[in-house]
Amino acid sequence: MLSISLKDRKKVSFPIDMNAGYVTIIKALFPDAGVIIARFYLVQLISRAINKTRPKAV
Repeated sequence: MLSISLKDRKKVSFPIDMNAGYVTIIKALFPDAGVIIARFYLVQLISRAINKTRPKAV
């Protein structure tokens, strides 16, 4: 991976899940990379939060 020049590594974006470990590694190897949270993981997070707060059927 480090055979890719720094100039080229500054031009990329990464769609990732919400694991903070990925962001650390990406920023170490690709300092100017855009990090994009994949839509699936955002929807999943929102759905779980709604399900936790939704009143249970009696």
